[in-house]
Amino acid sequence: MPALRYPKKIVSVLRPYDNLIKNNQKQIKLLEEAAQRLYKEWFVDLRFPGYEQSKIIEDVPKGWKKMPLSNIAPILTGKKDANYGQDNGKYLFFTCAQEPIRSHAYSFDCAAVILAGNGDFNVKLYRGKFEAYQRTYVFSPYNIQNLYLLYYAIRENMHQLILGASGSTIKFLTKQMLEGIKVSIPNKEIMGRFFDYSEGYQRKIENLKQQIWIAQEARDRLLPKLMSGEITI
Repeated sequence: MPALRYPKKIVSVLRPYDNLIKNNQKQIKLLEEAAQRLYKEWFVDLRFPGYEQSKIIEDVPKGWKKMPLSNIAPILTGKKDANYGQDNGKYLFFTCAQEPIRSHAYSFDCAAVILAGNGDFNVKLYRGKFEAYQRTYVFSPYNIQNLYLLYYAIRENMHQLILGASGSTIKFLTKQMLEGIKVSIPNKEIMGRFFDYSEGYQRKIENLKQQIWIAQEARDRLLPKLMSGEITI
């Protein structure tokens, strides 16, 4: 019986860490959904502030323009293979998987949109130093004000890209496919307001992710000590 109760005691000690991680993940999902809805409302449905007084010229409001993705950011790819990842590395290493792994070195130091070129084609936004897998696309905008427009435009276009022109699901994304994405660039007022809203969402998301990372690190350090009996409960 004691042997049976011991794992339950360990679970009870670790549960607060797991609960914090799950709760933060839920909050992140809600924030991402809210930000994506805002993008759709303003830039797809064209229900941006003041839209009632705005004239639509060639499918875009007056003073706006549509630009190809390649005019907003260079289309780069990572150069490392998956074996480059190292446990306990200092930097995030973005592969095509949902969760990044770690690396001891980095090739990028910027604010960037990161897109998995195959697999589930997940889209991420990251600011800082990181490494990228060779089948992962990296977009760091020439103008930082376009960062969130770029991020949400790519997310908004993913369903159509994955289906492809033929309507059948593709296995990987090519540079040519990505160059076809058009991004709506609004006037300065709308641009500034959207950037500020998006920045607010992103700061909250980054804070929650940092809390998750700290909780995971603490839990992973604690578990072997509990299992070995170094810490008694």
